[in-house]
Amino acid sequence: MRWLVVVAALVACSRPPGDRADAGDQARARAKGRAYPLAHEASLPALPPEPAEPDGADDGGPFEVGPGLRALAQATAAEFVRLESPPAETALPVVCDVTPFGGWLFVAHSVKPVVETGAVIHRYDPEAAAGQRWSVAFDWGAAAPARGWHSGGGQGFTRIRAIDGRLLVPDTDTPGPGFRLSDANFEEYVFVSDEHGEFGAPGPGGGPPPGTRVVPYSFHNFDVIRFRGSLVVSTGTGVIAPGQWGPFPAGLAVGELGRDLWPVRFEPGSGTRTGVLRATFMHRFKGRLYIGFQNNERRARWDAAIFTGPPGKAGTEAPRLVRFTGAGGWLTHRWASGGGWLYWIGSRSRGGKRSSVLYQSEDGIRFRWVPLPEDAGRPQDLVVVGESRILLTSRGLFRSRAPDGKWRRIAPAPEGDPFGAYDGFCSAPLAAAGDALYAGGTRDGHLYRLEVRDGE
Repeated sequence: MRWLVVVAALVACSRPPGDRADAGDQARARAKGRAYPLAHEASLPALPPEPAEPDGADDGGPFEVGPGLRALAQATAAEFVRLESPPAETALPVVCDVTPFGGWLFVAHSVKPVVETGAVIHRYDPEAAAGQRWSVAFDWGAAAPARGWHSGGGQGFTRIRAIDGRLLVPDTDTPGPGFRLSDANFEEYVFVSDEHGEFGAPGPGGGPPPGTRVVPYSFHNFDVIRFRGSLVVSTGTGVIAPGQWGPFPAGLAVGELGRDLWPVRFEPGSGTRTGVLRATFMHRFKGRLYIGFQNNERRARWDAAIFTGPPGKAGTEAPRLVRFTGAGGWLTHRWASGGGWLYWIGSRSRGGKRSSVLYQSEDGIRFRWVPLPEDAGRPQDLVVVGESRILLTSRGLFRSRAPDGKWRRIAPAPEGDPFGAYDGFCSAPLAAAGDALYAGGTRDGHLYRLEVRDGE
């Protein structure tokens, strides 16, 4: 762990002013906002000659910038237009992700990920007639009988990914220990659609549909991503056996689309006495894979892990633990990239209050705290359109023309605070699709489209 001590020393002498106090105090963050390194280049494994995949996640991109997105990127005023509601019989209050696929928008609806039963993938067709735009692509639990612990189905979806012409959806929390589709005494799943975005009917007893990939010995799958020839699932793992309960480190499962079982291969942070950990959200940037964490017992003193080697190759070095903040232990809500920059939205709890902060890095090594207007609220998600960064916050939509430019609010949040509900696993999503921007509500379950105001 000597490299982590080096990281701590580096950040301790140059942490941003806001990190010494309340992470949500943007006024203090504006004071300097200096960049500082999370680690020396020499402490990270060498980069491959050429990145195997482009920057980003598998979220339906890259998207084409047409006149609609160009107008939003240049607008001085815009508005959130609430679209028609999802079907009442399957409506849920929280949208965690919006992913374009095959001309539709696939929307991940939950009640409260990891905590309460309810997990539906809805499909929205922007071109359909009114009253026919919504349909159900997958309801994880509609046919499940009551089974006791976590009865009635899964507990939320946090990401929908488009990989190799299919949709892959990690199962955030399965009913009970699972359906014993492997030899493990507990398991989670990754649901896989066909090329049309159909997931199939539930299996026997309300179990996963045919074609589901199984992650043995895993708790809470949050994300899945392509990286250097393999598919990587972020999760938690551990030991439950007679006379033994734990430990429960974070886990990274590695698999291929053509295989049914995706075993946990890496346990970043294992052996560090940090209690229950989970690997959460992932992003590719300049040949590296960045991985966030759930710091369940607030013992971890790192913010993320960086993976460089091919996950499926024997002898590949485990991910390195790193900090973006002075104290470490922050939750990852969102990653984004564009224009050669990496963006990270993280949060911490201090004094009983939770707050979110935006960081940016041009090289993936030195990160800078990004000051926002005092009335910006909590950052939720970010999309880069050309030279403009467009940020969704709990208070509305903000835009900046350059990485060091001034942020300006171009659209106030709608009434009812639809983007303001705090959840450690689910921030309000912002997605580009069909030459438009869409935002999902984390309080009312609605989908919103951004439109430039007339005359602006």
